[in-house]
Amino acid sequence: MKTLGIALFFFVFQQILPAQPSKFPPINDIGKDKSLVAFVNQLKVAVKKKDKAFLLGALDENIKCDLGGDDGIEAFKKIWNLDGGDTSLWHHLNRVLELGGAFDKNDQEGRYTFAFPYVHFIDLQDVDDYINVGVITGKNVNIREKPDLKAKVLMQLNYDVIWFVEAEQALQKTEGTNPWGEPEWYLVETLDRKKQGWVFWKYVCSPLGYRLYVFKNKQGKWKISSFLAGD
Repeated sequence: MKTLGIALFFFVFQQILPAQPSKFPPINDIGKDKSLVAFVNQLKVAVKKKDKAFLLGALDENIKCDLGGDDGIEAFKKIWNLDGGDTSLWHHLNRVLELGGAFDKNDQEGRYTFAFPYVHFIDLQDVDDYINVGVITGKNVNIREKPDLKAKVLMQLNYDVIWFVEAEQALQKTEGTNPWGEPEWYLVETLDRKKQGWVFWKYVCSPLGYRLYVFKNKQGKWKISSFLAGD
């Protein structure tokens, strides 16, 4: 009887625990501030045109661009090779801007801050390390048997939270390389770890990938305060 009571307790306890969210649909709160809408639209145009002058003018003088502590505009230019002819910066900026974002209420300096992409805001229970957490960023995204666009479709996911499958000598199991030097395909598995397959890089995003932070300064102008990746 005692054993039955304990089992019943744990069953009831599990039922009242909030379920782990299996999906994380897009968030895009830009429209809540007209000045932010204007700034982001200008930034998108600049990114499309690869307008270095506009971008540099939009940077905060103390922009954070490296987790190692290299901050400031000159460090940003060096990291992204802006004085050279080859940089993946425009690709990464375009990607985070396309995904949309939300206001960040946890800015350490108490500033009015907005962050891209929305995936950065995912919060999973009992997960401390997000290195292998990802989010499918579209509807009816094909998960394939092999890392090939012609491979059999095993399932389709819609804004699902997934796990990146670990490799023996790498953080994630991947195949191929896209034009910007990143993996072309990722082996992923569903949150319940019951199914897995390959997803094309355009349709999955890590919360630890590149994040763009912008804030409104005392003069009412939006500035880029941070653009970096990692934990």
